[in-house]
Amino acid sequence: MQARYPFFAGVIVLSAVLFVSFFLPLFASAQGLVPCGGEGQPACNLCELVELGDNVLDFIIGAGVLISALLFAWAGILLVTAAGDSGQVGRAKSIFQGVIIGLIIMLAAWAIVDVILSTLTNKPIGFWNSFTCSVSQPAETQTQSLRQEASRTLTTPEREAAVQTGTLTHAQALERLELGLIQVTSTSGDGGVRAFCPTGSGCTTLTGIREATVDQLINVREACGSCTITVTGATEPDHAEGTFSHGTGYKVDLQENGQLDSFFKENLIRAEVDRGGSHGGPTYHDSCGNEYVHEEAFNHWDITVKQVCSI
Repeated sequence: MQARYPFFAGVIVLSAVLFVSFFLPLFASAQGLVPCGGEGQPACNLCELVELGDNVLDFIIGAGVLISALLFAWAGILLVTAAGDSGQVGRAKSIFQGVIIGLIIMLAAWAIVDVILSTLTNKPIGFWNSFTCSVSQPAETQTQSLRQEASRTLTTPEREAAVQTGTLTHAQALERLELGLIQVTSTSGDGGVRAFCPTGSGCTTLTGIREATVDQLINVREACGSCTITVTGATEPDHAEGTFSHGTGYKVDLQENGQLDSFFKENLIRAEVDRGGSHGGPTYHDSCGNEYVHEEAFNHWDITVKQVCSI
């Protein structure tokens, strides 16, 4: 019978841990282990499920250590009160051995899972024990934050002058677009996006672009979601003149791509008459009358923004 004590003590430790794990969902929320679904918490998804698993694991290990400490204390009491009773001394030693075996099994299981997860995810060992989900802001809230940040970073005399005329400097416009996750590129290669572009240089400049034009691009990016928005032309001198032109800051060119093309065609109103000429193409309007022309010969959309408008 004495040989069975280590086994039974180990079983007691593991059974207690499993018991706590089984009933843990009933009171986990009250213990703060569930990281989602409650008041002021994000909605539950796979990320929070992983974090919940990490929280449960920490709880189980903590409970196992606590139970082990109690069993150690009980074994110590048996040993102290044995008074020469060899049977009681043997039981105390068996409990000591069983608790140690249980702890080794529990910690070994944690280490094995940790090594497997670290190998599969190419993460350092122990990363999942400190795993936390990043809180994602809704798209609308994120965009508002970006605009607020842009406003803070552009609070300068230069910005104040630009606001008065409704236009932006190249640096201001570029910063706003980058904060709105909109790219700016050119046909002249590296360094081709700059404040001043000589005629025929192939570079792209945003100097003098209207605030409304930039805000409308951010609206497009916001509404299109996962679309890639890339500005390929803005206020550089290589465009036709006019009241609502590139030079006056009303127009931008966006590089075409499948997602953007589909978004415009599905969400804009097709004009009864398309724009003609060498820079013509299928023409669309939004509810505010802004014009979106697919210049297929040049692989871009020519957009004329007269006012900021939701799509």
